[in-house]
Amino acid sequence: LNNQCTEIGHTAFSYCTNLTSITIPDSVGYIGYGAFFGCNNLSTITFENPNGWWARSTSGATQISPDEVNNTTTMLEYINSSNYTIYRSDTMIPFVISTNGVIVTYTGSDSEVVIPSTYSISADGEVIEGDDYVVTGIAQGAFRDNTIIQSVIIPDSVTSIGDDAFYNCTNLTSVTIGEGVTSIGGSAFQNCDNLTDVYYTGDINDWVSISFGNGSSNPLYNGANLYINDELVTHANIDTATSINAYSFYGCTSITQVTIGDQVTSIGRSAFYNFRNLTEINFNATNMADLLSGNWVFAYAGQDGAGIAVNIGANVTRIPAYLFYPYSNNSYSPNITEVNFAPNSQCTEIGDWAFVYCTNLTSITIPDSVTSIGDYAFYYCLNLTSVTIGESVTSIGDWAFAYCNNLTSITIPDSVTSIGDYAFSDCTNLTSITIPDSVTSIGDYAFYNCDNLTSITIPESVTSIGDYAFSYCDNLTSITIGEGVTSIGSNAFYGCTNLTSVTIESNYVYENATSTSACGYLLRYATEVRVLASCIGTSTNSYLENTSRFTETTDGDYTVYTKI
Repeated sequence: LNNQCTEIGHTAFSYCTNLTSITIPDSVGYIGYGAFFGCNNLSTITFENPNGWWARSTSGATQISPDEVNNTTTMLEYINSSNYTIYRSDTMIPFVISTNGVIVTYTGSDSEVVIPSTYSISADGEVIEGDDYVVTGIAQGAFRDNTIIQSVIIPDSVTSIGDDAFYNCTNLTSVTIGEGVTSIGGSAFQNCDNLTDVYYTGDINDWVSISFGNGSSNPLYNGANLYINDELVTHANIDTATSINAYSFYGCTSITQVTIGDQVTSIGRSAFYNFRNLTEINFNATNMADLLSGNWVFAYAGQDGAGIAVNIGANVTRIPAYLFYPYSNNSYSPNITEVNFAPNSQCTEIGDWAFVYCTNLTSITIPDSVTSIGDYAFYYCLNLTSVTIGESVTSIGDWAFAYCNNLTSITIPDSVTSIGDYAFSDCTNLTSITIPDSVTSIGDYAFYNCDNLTSITIPESVTSIGDYAFSYCDNLTSITIGEGVTSIGSNAFYGCTNLTSVTIESNYVYENATSTSACGYLLRYATEVRVLASCIGTSTNSYLENTSRFTETTDGDYTVYTKI
């Protein structure tokens, strides 16, 4: 063929059975369907210009890469077939695009994909370069299972990326997300196991506003690095956003420091999930709403580092419930090793479950501004050895310090009025505790199974001691019950087998305490009972006054009963 030939028509050389080779000159731009159909001996085909070729069938156009054009076997499949027309176009783009500007399918063969922000439609209906229409989205599954693409650039014009859009693109290593993207559908980047670098053209506050369908919607999912305007992000400083959407940084490995700004009022589910290299959280949200138990905001965070320092800003008024709640008990908790409140802290509340299962936290100083410690606030902080409670705390919530097994002593300030149910339950190494005369109630199971506690004084301000409050404190040897106690719950001292010395200053207790269940088995193992004389003058206790069990002596204001 000479260089004047511009096209080869339909079935032009069909059934030329002796044809063995052909060279397609640069001038040719079109080869009709079946042009070489039935040329069974055609074994060599050479294109002088291998660039810009396309194959069209009834299902649409597919780009043919230069390598494929130079591969005789591949090209023979096209030109021997009656199903394809082959043509060259320098303006066609390798996408099927819907009428509303959404990329439906990628038809190209390039490993580096650049999605255009605009396009046009040719006279014969082809998608070509141009600016007549805007590309607005990427459809569900548009690139699914494509193992050729290695990089994708998504323009700022795109606002949405559909479910499974890049699902199982196993050779994808980098993606650029335009700042116009506001939503990314479920599993959009699932199984993109080699995706290591994510570039974003907006800022960090725009990024946290993207709506992600689930964890694998986020291209950071498999531990990718995040770049904002081509700079690697190591500090996520969220300073103007009011909310951090769910899954915003799910799995990111480049970020080691997070600052949550004072305007943030909500954090979505798993926003910082699996932040394995995180070392510092600066929490400055002044009045954030409580989170939900299944939010797992910082689950797995810091697992690959030496630990996370949490710094609470001076203007923070409350630590929201469930802020550091783990994915599943202590196995998936954030690796928090220290919590620091700023000087002049304004924090008044530590929310329920706030630091639950922070098993590597060793000490906490709660500032004087705090008035309440929520339920389960420090539950199962197994390595917590030192707790300082500020002078303004009035209530210690249910289970607040339960299972803090390495806590050895604690002083409750005289601002506290109530100790919640199970508040210090199973603190098995707790040897001493000071209960101030401001406390009026001790909850059910409050000191249950604190089996290294040796003595306790209940001040006269306390009026009620809950069920099982001190049960199974195996090494408790002495207790003083203040005169204000008017109620002792069921089995309050059950299993305290070494409780041999009891001092009673309450008329109610003297009158009701027996060797069995009344007043919670208080006297069951007692060998010496000291009773304030004023109690005896108004009531009786047949168990203590049984001369076959006890001898009676006087010691100042006390009558002393000694077991025979």
